[in-house]
Amino acid sequence: MSLPLRAELRKQLRQRGSLVWGFAAVPLFSTFAAFVLELAIPSTAGVGTAVHPVRSAIRAVSLAGNPVAQLFYAVGAAAFFTVEYRHATWRLIVPRAPRGALFGAKALGFCLLAAASLLLLLAGDLAASLAVPLVRKVAVTDAPPATLAHLGLACAVSLAELVALGGTAALLAVLTRSQLGTLLPVFLLAFFAAGAEAVLNLSGNALAAIPLPTLAADAVRSWLAATPDAPGASSAAAAIGAAVLGLWSVLSYGLAAFLFARQDLARE
Repeated sequence: MSLPLRAELRKQLRQRGSLVWGFAAVPLFSTFAAFVLELAIPSTAGVGTAVHPVRSAIRAVSLAGNPVAQLFYAVGAAAFFTVEYRHATWRLIVPRAPRGALFGAKALGFCLLAAASLLLLLAGDLAASLAVPLVRKVAVTDAPPATLAHLGLACAVSLAELVALGGTAALLAVLTRSQLGTLLPVFLLAFFAAGAEAVLNLSGNALAAIPLPTLAADAVRSWLAATPDAPGASSAAAAIGAAVLGLWSVLSYGLAAFLFARQDLARE
């Protein structure tokens, strides 16, 4: 079964406004803020003697777990998975291809756009943390846990978190057939997780105790950032967090695909 991925992406490009706000707003704002901070550093006494690009990049890709950033990604996910319901075009598309292929192309397309957004986020931060300091001949240095391996794992965790967010959006889109009905619960879930983490003062191993994607991702990030002075989450807690992210994605996409395959689309 081939996936009509090219047709799906071509269709999504017609709603440029939602895609820009959903997948480009966070990288663009983050890059702008990074350049502003780098340009402002020389005016601060005692600051700016060295830069840490890998450490900065790890912090940048971790923005995917920020509830404000997830509001923008929720906008993109809701628009991505509800465009056919909004325009009542499923009844025209479904006869042309198997439903499994259509849903698979939509899920894969969202994952590709999420990955592209993270790459933009990473590229923008590296440009800001390297270009300006190198012109000023500032020392570039990094130390563990800020290594390329940790950066790769941080990118993988952030992508897994966005994929899980997309799975939640896909399931809600099939259930509600509404963009607003998809957007609000996705954002509120992220906001609830961030609020629970702050109110309950969750950190380290405690982050893996509640099976929510945001907390699960933060458990893995806590393990990645661990140092002898700040132990962070254990490897077992990180493994539980990774398992929660994977299981959430599999269950949400799987249930969404199951319901979509049996949905009456004669009037959608």
